[in-house]
Amino acid sequence: MKVRKKAIRLQPHEEALLRQLYRDHNTTIDAYDDRPDLLRAFVSQWNELSGRRDTSCEIQHFMRNRRKSPKLGGWERLEGRHERHESLGYDLTPEEMAIAERVYDEHFVANEIGSDQISHDTALADLLGAKFSLEAGRIVPGVILFAALMRKRKQSRLATIRATKRRDSGRGFDDLDQLAS
Repeated sequence: MKVRKKAIRLQPHEEALLRQLYRDHNTTIDAYDDRPDLLRAFVSQWNELSGRRDTSCEIQHFMRNRRKSPKLGGWERLEGRHERHESLGYDLTPEEMAIAERVYDEHFVANEIGSDQISHDTALADLLGAKFSLEAGRIVPGVILFAALMRKRKQSRLATIRATKRRDSGRGFDDLDQLAS
């Protein structure tokens, strides 16, 4: 179910403008996951100044791709000088976080839908929010849940597709062999 999304292409002068705006806004790429209001303002200004009509997902995808690819010039580093933004007030209880992790594992990791895909596809983030709401009985936007899950992943406390594949690779039906003995 893995789908590669093509990144937008920018002319050198457009990329220079985007980099300057990023530095001016002084907010990290990942912080925008937690603050969709700041991302909307950033992208709105980008579209106004560039004359383009890019979506928030496309802009984040472009910046993350650059960050992962030094060959493409990397991405701007704020080196700890970035602004620290308050959370939007969607604090999750430990039980709700466990539900969010289970939903992520069952519906995304199990289907090889990676975090990059969720961060660049609002429909996937909305699905995460909907599945969580059904199980938790509380409505929390998918982008906010995703940001909470990614904070946990950066602490190496969340399953990833690669780790799941390594666990399963080449083993076949070992679990049945264990049951038989």
